[in-house]
Amino acid sequence: MANIITTSIVVNFGQGDQGILQAEIDNRPTGYNNGDTSFAPGEEPAFLIFKTSNVILDSITPSVGSIQDLSNAVNVAKDEFITFEDSKTATTAYPVTGNFTSTWIGRSLGAVTVTNQKDISVATKGVAVLKVTYTSQAIAKRLTGVPTTLGGETSFPVVIYIVGHIN
Repeated sequence: MANIITTSIVVNFGQGDQGILQAEIDNRPTGYNNGDTSFAPGEEPAFLIFKTSNVILDSITPSVGSIQDLSNAVNVAKDEFITFEDSKTATTAYPVTGNFTSTWIGRSLGAVTVTNQKDISVATKGVAVLKVTYTSQAIAKRLTGVPTTLGGETSFPVVIYIVGHIN
């Protein structure tokens, strides 16, 4: 019998502005974890939640431990390359809350506009790369109360499930 290989894809359909809700370990060199991104059982890592203003947080549930509030307003500098594939619009990975600047890398598609804290529009439809730099504001939280062993394991993952809705 031949080996079977499969894959899948999810296509999301929706209406209106979906917003951004994203979380990540605080990896900033001067952040709450001092640049660390891996942790030993018993440590208390901090993480950042980025959301557009139209997203309301409903719940944050860890698979073990508790969540502690750190700050509701952490400014994080972001740099990214936005690609345009025969289009006039693209989206940033994080909400844009200030200090937005942009530079065309190669071909220019003209004036750049940011709306809805994430949507990038340009003057001309085309294929191009835009380098953007901006400030994104995050909510800082800390995972606490993780034991040094769990289920007899000394190395294990912890899931933090974050739910929000569009306002």
